[in-house]
Amino acid sequence: MAEFVATMTSKGQLTVPVAVRRKLGLDAGDQVAFVIDDEGGARLRRIELDFRAFQGVFRTPPGMETGDFDDLIEEAMSDHADEFMRRMREGSE
Repeated sequence: MAEFVATMTSKGQLTVPVAVRRKLGLDAGDQVAFVIDDEGGARLRRIELDFRAFQGVFRTPPGMETGDFDDLIEEAMSDHADEFMRRMREGSE
């Protein structure tokens, strides 16, 4: 087990050591959770958000079936891939 030390600022902020960021795959803007056990120990856990975490939070627009979202997501992913490929082709010309 490896141990890394960080110093808390007067504002309660910590800088996560680069080795920890790399190991957890953390980038700017990512969220982490501090998990405290019953003995007072703590561990840092990367929070992975997924669009499914928001299921049920938003109402389905009138006239739209819930299954339509899957089609919209697939279409958006296809559009994104097409745009990416277009940019790749333009960059190689």
